[in-house]
Amino acid sequence: MADPTSLKILVQNAVGAPISGATADVVVRRGVEWREEHKGLAVPATVPLRAGFIQIEVAVRAPDYYDERVIMTFRSDGHHWETTNPACALAETGQIATLAVVLGRIRFAPIVMLPDDMRVPTTFLPGAVLANQQGYRTINLDPEERMRVLAPVATGDPDSPGWDRFRWSERPVKLAGRGNWLLLEYGDTSGRPDAMRHLLGVWAPHSFAGMAPPVVVQVTPNTRTPFYPPDKRPFTGAYPYGCVAAQNAVVDKKTKTVELRSSRQAYAELPANRCLGQYKIIYQLYAARPDLFDGPNGPIVITPSPALIAGAGPLRAPFEHPDGMGRMVAEVLRFLYARRLTLPMSAGGLHLRFQGSEVRIGGVRPAGGPIGIPKQTLTTVLCHSAGVVPVLSLARNLARPKFPADFPEALWGGRNVYCDQSWTNLWVIDGVATPGGIGIPSPGGPAAQTWAAWLRRGGRRMVMVYTPSGLGGLVAPELVSRPAARSGKAGRIEEAADGRVRWLHMAYTYLRADPAQNPKGIRPEFGPPSDDAERSHNKVYEFGVGYAAARPAR
Repeated sequence: MADPTSLKILVQNAVGAPISGATADVVVRRGVEWREEHKGLAVPATVPLRAGFIQIEVAVRAPDYYDERVIMTFRSDGHHWETTNPACALAETGQIATLAVVLGRIRFAPIVMLPDDMRVPTTFLPGAVLANQQGYRTINLDPEERMRVLAPVATGDPDSPGWDRFRWSERPVKLAGRGNWLLLEYGDTSGRPDAMRHLLGVWAPHSFAGMAPPVVVQVTPNTRTPFYPPDKRPFTGAYPYGCVAAQNAVVDKKTKTVELRSSRQAYAELPANRCLGQYKIIYQLYAARPDLFDGPNGPIVITPSPALIAGAGPLRAPFEHPDGMGRMVAEVLRFLYARRLTLPMSAGGLHLRFQGSEVRIGGVRPAGGPIGIPKQTLTTVLCHSAGVVPVLSLARNLARPKFPADFPEALWGGRNVYCDQSWTNLWVIDGVATPGGIGIPSPGGPAAQTWAAWLRRGGRRMVMVYTPSGLGGLVAPELVSRPAARSGKAGRIEEAADGRVRWLHMAYTYLRADPAQNPKGIRPEFGPPSDDAERSHNKVYEFGVGYAAARPAR
């Protein structure tokens, strides 16, 4: 194959649409022997490639996007391309090479390092994520967790005082060395504190098996006062980095301050608590699917942390629209590929370094080619409690109604498949919200009708795990047929499965036991017999995600 003699440069967004107003600076060089510069090119643009070139450097800018830099290295002897930015894609026709540079709207959330004993107001606005030189303040990936996950057929002996009321397996899970926990800003690129952006928590494994990445989008319950500082639009600084005094904080009555260590950075901590802390869904996923998530291979888990808007509630837009949710997935993929944090079937791994006000990337990965971001994913949408409400909206919106008016579609949406054709799994854990029990899968109810319509497309699968908080009566027969129930000293448990839907329903008492029944060092633990309904409603999330992820026998 003849060496290319010209390079055509295209600039696209994460869902493949051309970006207008982009410009590029290009340098073509052969080591220190010669270099040719082409500055301020309006893109699309074509530049000549002088015979014997080895390296091309392309720096691209466009309004409303973060700048991107790509270095391409060409090895003529094997006609082989390598790049520092695998999110870009390269194709050759004859002696014309076409490089598609993909710009994004995501960056690392800024960080700030402050001493823990610093006195701060009970509501404190640091303007960045609290961190230290080791990393984000509340994150530690080093400990190994011994995880028990429920089997795909989970019913055991309902008379058992402890774990044998279930069928289960146990595996140790350690995340250190397998990926990185990221806090990212998605949206406006101006850097203004009042700018519209969403805070995302992302688990980024070093690698994944296959070419379609497994992506789990976690939709959390509602953010609410007094645990989250409300804000308004344009933002005033409470979102996304505002801190509130923890419930057990000691407040100095004279200065009305607390030590920083007693402050909760609620929006930044929400995704981490769901993924790595109390609920440990990342650990549940690895323990449930060691066949898929082994060594550096793992799931990409994305958790938006929704702003609490005073007088309006959590800001879920534009993620209730499939193109808005899909664009977020695509933007995360573009960021991970461009930074080489997650790549398909790839050796090595990078790590984060925390310096001053910036998160940087360290480590070494083998050079790779310009493969572009995946065109398809294996998308799972996971929700718990009131998080079912935006997921119901998302499922009802697959016909693509008008995009949310406050979010320019070119920047927040664009037709894509990441949360439509690629959305093949739905996991609902005690999905219910007020008023009126929204999300209850009762016979003929609105939620059952929505889920049944979503399931009509071939290849889709759903798992529902419920307590009486989410359903106190019969489950919709249009979703679940012939459930089998057993009762015993631990309470009542009901289970069913067919080719589309798996169903598990437990009495509150099934999630409670004498503390002596909790083996030392095992997660999750049963709640004590004194737990109330709300605690059991939350406790089921510690058990339910692993059950949902477990691979049923075929």
